[in-house]
Amino acid sequence: MGQTLIVHDEKGYILSVINGQPEPREPQGAPFLWVDIPEGKRLKITDGIGVDVSVTPPQAILEDIPPSETELIKEENLTLKLAIAELAETQEQAKLETQLALAELAESLHGGDE
Repeated sequence: MGQTLIVHDEKGYILSVINGQPEPREPQGAPFLWVDIPEGKRLKITDGIGVDVSVTPPQAILEDIPPSETELIKEENLTLKLAIAELAETQEQAKLETQLALAELAESLHGGDE
């Protein structure tokens, strides 16, 4: 994704967020920082504040990007598929146990005639 230039004030209030090509020019006279925002993360801005200035050097405040509706549906779909597969396996096991019990009963009944 490349680096993102975040221009902020002394309280951490974000004035500008710039990325892309050509690479943005660093501002003169205003605090700024360069940030690599990892995949799955985004800048967290609360009441305009997105930079933690209580640490040195100041750090961008990042948060996880919540899953999209499509990702949630895919996850639910996978969970349902796994549950169906487990149910089918349980039913197959029950069927085999029933067949075995019936065979034992038939053998017992047949063996009792001799």
